[in-house]
Amino acid sequence: MDYLIIGILFFIGNAVWSVILLCFQSYAKKKGEDLATKEDIAEITKKIESVKDNYNKSLEKHKIELQKEFESYKYINELCNSIDKELLRKLVTCKRENDFRIHRDNDDYGSCESSIQSLYDYLKNYDVRYKHDENVKLIFEHYEKIEGLREYYEEGCGPFDTPQYIEELSKIHSYVDRLIAIFLPKFSIKPEP
Repeated sequence: MDYLIIGILFFIGNAVWSVILLCFQSYAKKKGEDLATKEDIAEITKKIESVKDNYNKSLEKHKIELQKEFESYKYINELCNSIDKELLRKLVTCKRENDFRIHRDNDDYGSCESSIQSLYDYLKNYDVRYKHDENVKLIFEHYEKIEGLREYYEEGCGPFDTPQYIEELSKIHSYVDRLIAIFLPKFSIKPEP
């Protein structure tokens, strides 16, 4: 009988041991899966962070490039505005100074011609910006005619205060008026409620 009890105990011990082993294997397998899952999650998280980091770096680089481009356009816009403001000042000066007289005694030209010459010189300096405008082309053309009349006078070939000179100045003034109309801000009246 002792053998029977020992056999039964041995059988029960084996059964308990088998159950413990099965539980441990299941536990170990589950732990292994969890560890593998954690490692997978860690790897996926690492890749996501890497992609995010690359994206953020790329985004910052793009922002910096856009900011530089914006600053460049802003500078160019301000430069163009200042050039146009100076042109507008010269146009207004020409409009204001309309003394066409020539004082033959001291070869003094009227104030009109000095302001037109200043305008002409300014337009020539920035002719790449303004030469496309028909009024500017006409100012160049008629100012060069005035220069020709002055040279003719300086050679002693004839009087400088001719009607042709006055006519050329008047034409330039009409082109100045047209340019002023282009460069002045548009005037608008808001209707009253």
